[in-house]
Amino acid sequence: MVQWHPLIKLLHWLMAVLLLAMLGLGFGMTRLAHHAEQSGDFTLTLLGLSLFDAYQLHKSIGVFLFVSILLRVLIRRATRQPVHNDLPVWEHRIADVVNFALYGLMLTLPLSGWLLASASPLGIPTIVFGLFPLPHVIEPSASAELIWAWIHFGGGIALSILVALHVGAAFKHHFVDHDSVLHSMLPRLLSTTRRNRA
Repeated sequence: MVQWHPLIKLLHWLMAVLLLAMLGLGFGMTRLAHHAEQSGDFTLTLLGLSLFDAYQLHKSIGVFLFVSILLRVLIRRATRQPVHNDLPVWEHRIADVVNFALYGLMLTLPLSGWLLASASPLGIPTIVFGLFPLPHVIEPSASAELIWAWIHFGGGIALSILVALHVGAAFKHHFVDHDSVLHSMLPRLLSTTRRNRA
């Protein structure tokens, strides 16, 4: 069975964990920020983090994910990909569309978040993991901030839906079809263990 390149696997699972954390953190801090604005209480915390620190962490992970997806695209283009010839054509086409949309959103969300932070009239700097500042790339504008906020939020909703479809499809291949689609992305040790039990 042809498997994905080890670096692709590593990036896939690392990004999967971070993306789920980012979605949860993003929606959580959005609700917290709204509540803070309504109540005037900006001392509220999310998972032990102040609102400021939660936003800084969210933006820092976003930068990491943006670099990771670029690296993943480069590695994917340079390495051999598993071919699942046993799948019907329509499944290949749907998988291609969903994967294209996932990659597009994983690139769009960090960029829209960067533009959102840049457009904010508050001018709060983004310090990536407390190490270096990320420059603002557009002038502050309340109207532009609102536009980028909606794009970023909508992208988060769309990504959540696509991730659910992606996970559902992986479970279908594993538990219903019993094919090699999921196993081609599993760490080699887990995939080997499964084959030995079969």
